[in-house]
Amino acid sequence: MKGSPDVSVGECVSQPLRSNGSANTKQDISICFAKHISMYFRNMWKYYRNIWKYFVVRISALCVAIERNIYESRNA
Repeated sequence: MKGSPDVSVGECVSQPLRSNGSANTKQDISICFAKHISMYFRNMWKYYRNIWKYFVVRISALCVAIERNIYESRNA
């Protein structure tokens, strides 16, 4: 089976997935779809995890700034 990530989902149906060129079985096609779906969710997880890290860093920096501002205003 082709393991390259750049194979589109349409190729799961249109191209032969076996190395010997024989016809695709339902199992071949379902394995191909499962690979694409898992790759999609893996990429989405990486994307949203990076966004989440960015917002956590920004919110924590904002909280530190607010806390510092309150501390300085009390001690002024």
